[in-house]
Amino acid sequence: MGLLRRFLFKSKLFWGLVSGCLLTGAVMYVGVFVTQSTSTNTYCQSCHVHPQATATWKQGPHFRNPSGVVVGCVDCHLPPEGLPYFVEKTKAGVRDIYGYYLTDLSEIDWESKRTLDEAGRFTFEEACLKCHQELFPTGLSDKGVDAHLHYRKNRADVRCINCHLWTGHFHEGPEQQMQISEEMQKSIQDMLSTSFEQEEILDKTQKLNSASPQINDAALKQSQLQDNTRQLIGQLIDLSKKTFFVSSQLNNIMENVMSNMQNSINHLENRNASQAANEQRRAMAGFNSALLSLQESQNRLSQSSSSSG
Repeated sequence: MGLLRRFLFKSKLFWGLVSGCLLTGAVMYVGVFVTQSTSTNTYCQSCHVHPQATATWKQGPHFRNPSGVVVGCVDCHLPPEGLPYFVEKTKAGVRDIYGYYLTDLSEIDWESKRTLDEAGRFTFEEACLKCHQELFPTGLSDKGVDAHLHYRKNRADVRCINCHLWTGHFHEGPEQQMQISEEMQKSIQDMLSTSFEQEEILDKTQKLNSASPQINDAALKQSQLQDNTRQLIGQLIDLSKKTFFVSSQLNNIMENVMSNMQNSINHLENRNASQAANEQRRAMAGFNSALLSLQESQNRLSQSSSSSG
């Protein structure tokens, strides 16, 4: 172990490997940091030589769409991953720096560069297919289905930007101009309809103003009717209170009458019961006296028979 430890600490190879690993890690860290920092939309906008690039991007469907997903600069203008990503990123960076510092931007014919051939140099098919993996999504029109079928059969000759050239950056071509014209016509029609509605509202307001005396009289009559109704309701409430009081007194009287009648009935029942008991006692007394007389007669007969014998 001592020899191995001395060899490791004294060996140039060991320290060379350690230094190489640390240097490689530092270079990789710096490379990742620089790559991420120079791949943001803000960084691209800071030195992009193309005028109106940011404005047309924000007007296009890759920025403004119903899903709310924003597609950034490097998502379209660089391959999705791997070595081609770093190669094209380096080429694009050198080209933009050269154009920014060493080129007179006023001498560039930008309209001549807004063509399909020029766009093909700065966009990548793999980048399109990375996001748009499903070519037949829900809601795709029949025309779109036919176009995507044609694309799948002719991948070698047809690219996505053949049909979607203005997807990344808005351009007022014939279709867009027609759409803008239709929107302007619609806005004008909306303004006219709003004007007509305002005139109708104004006419109704004038009619209401002219009819305001009648409305005031009707409102006054309605107020008087409401007052009369309130008074009538108050009288009905007082009457109902009095009726309730009278009915309560009648109920008390009826309860007293019923109580007296019940007491009378109970008294009569008790009286009849006592009379019946007295009669029963008298009958029993008569029966007992008759029984005693009978026994005495039997006794006398038995005595007389015994004496005669």
